[in-house]
Amino acid sequence: MPSCPTFLSLVVKAGLSFGRNRTIIAPVTGEQVSRADSSARSRSRRSRGRRYGWLVVLGLVGLVAWVLNVSRPGTRVEGCLAGCAAAGPRRDGPLRVMSLNVLHGFPRFAHLPDRLDLIAAEIRHQDADLVLLQEVPWHWGSAAHRLAEATGMNYAYVRANGNRWTLLFEEGEAILSRYPLRDAAMVELMPRAGFFEHRRALRATAITPWGAVGVVSTHLTHGEPAANRAQAASLAAFVADGGGGPLLVGGDFNATEDEPQIRELGWIDAYRAVHPLSLIHI
Repeated sequence: MPSCPTFLSLVVKAGLSFGRNRTIIAPVTGEQVSRADSSARSRSRRSRGRRYGWLVVLGLVGLVAWVLNVSRPGTRVEGCLAGCAAAGPRRDGPLRVMSLNVLHGFPRFAHLPDRLDLIAAEIRHQDADLVLLQEVPWHWGSAAHRLAEATGMNYAYVRANGNRWTLLFEEGEAILSRYPLRDAAMVELMPRAGFFEHRRALRATAITPWGAVGVVSTHLTHGEPAANRAQAASLAAFVADGGGGPLLVGGDFNATEDEPQIRELGWIDAYRAVHPLSLIHI
């Protein structure tokens, strides 16, 4: 038995043979309405699928961008190289230089404010003229800037790892100086020991009463010994590129003084010259 027409109608504009447009009312069955509704739902699902697909693509692009930028070395030296020192008169004596790994403490940053206060107090107690620092963190503020303000010194800083804009944390090398700094430069020591691990050397010239003195703060990898040796060679090339005149290199080499990469540098070990019998880990 043929299906009966429903009261639903489809309005179609048709051109008839005698040249005029007429409106034809064509009856539509329930089966046709069902097919149309199914087609509409299918188009809606495809449209949602495309939207979700674009959201997934954008999410993946964002994730890749974050991974590529979450830990990368800085491209410029930050700080106040001159005009910020307010340490006051120094005690008599030769040029006093300190070197220290601050220990950034990521991700918990255990006792970081207290540790920075202790470091600043010891710098003032020793009346240091130059301070070479490694693993100097940025965590809701620059530890290099905080130490410089607490000790009344100029400072230079460069990021080695992390990124304050993506991780709210970074760390790097810093130089504090009672005297003006100039000609700041940095280098990434090669090869990299890991995708997220970068090792840097920061160099500047301090204008002291004894004349211009070059200073370098650095931190070598603690990973593969071969990578540590290669980075020591990379550091030597960077130091040699610093020109003539006296130059002091301090840092965390993650190597003992009797290892080949340290002996092959051929530099004078100032600490060992003063303390020939004491134990030391570079």
